[in-house]
Amino acid sequence: MRSFAYVMPASCPGGPRDTWRGSSTSANRDGEEERAAPPFVVVDLLDDLKAALQQPGTGTWLSLVMTLSASGTLDIDDNYDEKPDFGFEVSAHDYSLELQRFPRADEAVPAWWQERIAQGGPS
Repeated sequence: MRSFAYVMPASCPGGPRDTWRGSSTSANRDGEEERAAPPFVVVDLLDDLKAALQQPGTGTWLSLVMTLSASGTLDIDDNYDEKPDFGFEVSAHDYSLELQRFPRADEAVPAWWQERIAQGGPS
């Protein structure tokens, strides 16, 4: 099994390579997990996918987990509205940048997201 977790803030001005956070996890033949950063070509392609799936007024996904099984089955779990659990805190600044790049109507911005931006904090 191989799993890629792609998470915002890929929307930062430097582009996904400068701000990408996430991981690639694979299981070896003994079932032990191995973690590594995926190649930048994967990051670039996922950023293109994120932009392509943007919908006017509703933005695009905030996080994406792709799991490729040994049999070749691909499972994609995208998250548009729930607060992502990245294992690290996303700054209010990064969430603001996400809205600049992928605008949403006010009613399409979840309450937790509005609260995080209002809290401010380190960028």
